[in-house]
Amino acid sequence: MATNEELLRSFYSASGRGDPGAASQVFADGVPPVSLRPLPENVRPEAREFVAAPGERVVVLGDYRVGGEAVPFVHTWRFAGGKAVDVADVHDSARLQALAAGDDDGGLREMATGFMSAQVLHAAVETGVFTALRHGPLDGERLRRRLGLHQRGARDFFDVLAALGLLERRDGLYANTPLTTAHLSDTEADSYLGGLLEFIGSHWYWSWGKLADALRTGRSQSYGGVFPYDAIQADPELAERFQRAMFAASTALRAAIAGGFEWERVGTVADIGCADGSLLARLLSAHPHLRGIGFDLPAGAPGFHRTVARHALEDRTRFVAGDFRAAPLPRADALLFAHILIDWDDDSRHMLLAKAYQALPEGGTILIVDTLVEGTRGAESAAGLLVSLHMLVDQRGGPSYSAEECFGWLGKAGFRDCRVRPLSGFDRLVTAVK
Repeated sequence: MATNEELLRSFYSASGRGDPGAASQVFADGVPPVSLRPLPENVRPEAREFVAAPGERVVVLGDYRVGGEAVPFVHTWRFAGGKAVDVADVHDSARLQALAAGDDDGGLREMATGFMSAQVLHAAVETGVFTALRHGPLDGERLRRRLGLHQRGARDFFDVLAALGLLERRDGLYANTPLTTAHLSDTEADSYLGGLLEFIGSHWYWSWGKLADALRTGRSQSYGGVFPYDAIQADPELAERFQRAMFAASTALRAAIAGGFEWERVGTVADIGCADGSLLARLLSAHPHLRGIGFDLPAGAPGFHRTVARHALEDRTRFVAGDFRAAPLPRADALLFAHILIDWDDDSRHMLLAKAYQALPEGGTILIVDTLVEGTRGAESAAGLLVSLHMLVDQRGGPSYSAEECFGWLGKAGFRDCRVRPLSGFDRLVTAVK
């Protein structure tokens, strides 16, 4: 019997070639596909990714195609007995209708109002919507009372979360989706992203509101003119929130770095700017022969030790407190700089790479992870360019750089055999040998 994914691939193939009869074969008898609205003849669905979820569900990420334009969709399918019995379709229906009718603004209004959807998500994390639903569905009134929300706006808030595909609404009850269950409901899970979203919503959102001022002055708009990391480390509460954000930001990177390099030939690795040690802990857990060193400012020690204890790695790793602007780097077979160089100007980058060269043995490896830009600085560089602007408005760092620029800095420091490879998402891994 065909798997659920195979059935759906047939469905999207049939829909793409305009064969509704073949497409309808995915549904159980007597179950009309009412959740999927009829599409205009010039619109074709194109599936990009199939994600299996609990409860005989499959989440499909894709695009509705109209000529050369695309409107992303999320389809959540539920199966029983080898047939689809329900499907939810989330997409920007206004833009799709405009595209299909030839009355499109090129996404300008969607881009201009994108902050509204973002703030809905941030508010949901801040008020605890997803954690409140961790143990099961709730009706709107019970959920409102549990979160302490005012009656005005609560229902609209919950319903727009459902419309955006962040909650499921059925028979008057609200529940987490597979996506929010995996990443936003359990604050102790390794996959939890809430710490990052909280920091984005409360801090980065404000600094990005000052982008025009940053562009006029060339200066960071955050931390009251104090150097960002000095300000963060001087405030224990802010330092704790920042560590939670960095933990969440490295979710995909933790798995990717563990499998993205030939660690078998490395005995010791030092994570420079290790934050709470989550990246190092994942690396050592995946490679039992490795020993690790976490290097960061003294305020990072408590979070690092909690992470190490949680993973029972006390006998294989240690924390070294220091400021790499003034102190030498710890000696190890490999030095890992994950999202570190992007935080600094070119002079500081040269200084850090020179210190890395001094700390490594002959044949030792430096590993640099960042979101790079391409030499052409075209569409493929959008993520790296946005990171560069973020460094301007918030961190005083940047600008973003290309692999070729990084190779030049490494060569100047004395490194050889420079290489770059994809890692996770928009991140790239640059390696070089002493």
